[in-house]
Amino acid sequence: MAVTGRQCGECTLCCKVFTVVELNKPAGRWCEHCSVGKGCNIYPDRPAACSGFNCSWLVTAWIGEDWKPSRSGLVLHTDPKLKRVLVRVDPDQPDAWQREPYHSQLRRWAAEWAPSKSSILVLLDDKVWVVLPDRDLYLGDIPEGETVVTQWTDTPTGPRLSAYRATARAGTPST
Repeated sequence: MAVTGRQCGECTLCCKVFTVVELNKPAGRWCEHCSVGKGCNIYPDRPAACSGFNCSWLVTAWIGEDWKPSRSGLVLHTDPKLKRVLVRVDPDQPDAWQREPYHSQLRRWAAEWAPSKSSILVLLDDKVWVVLPDRDLYLGDIPEGETVVTQWTDTPTGPRLSAYRATARAGTPST
């Protein structure tokens, strides 16, 4: 459910940054059914990948107004099963996630969420970074059939995250 006072309005960035298999739509290109700045032309009949999507800016009150995707160039959403926040970047603004206030906020969230062993992944087309409290770990292009695995290890100074690419198993969500 949307936060009171928030609505997509002119924002249609989710229609660009996601892969939608049912529509044969690759990430980084506008969906042929999107009227940019207006909305979906097949909204009542949109695929499950679209109807099941929840933009974190739209549904999470503590995410500030400056994170609205049409303003930030970033679409945030969660994968609760894998305890991840995914940040999808508009390919026309590839450095959007590294600009302020976004980059320092991603690092703060990474630090705050470390005890719960949650991770933040930034996705730009097929390229993936893991945002850590002290650095960004670039994992490169993640081709079809691969996924990102994050692994937390308890250390004397607190949880430590490592991440790597792996072959996706059947039924394993991919990035």
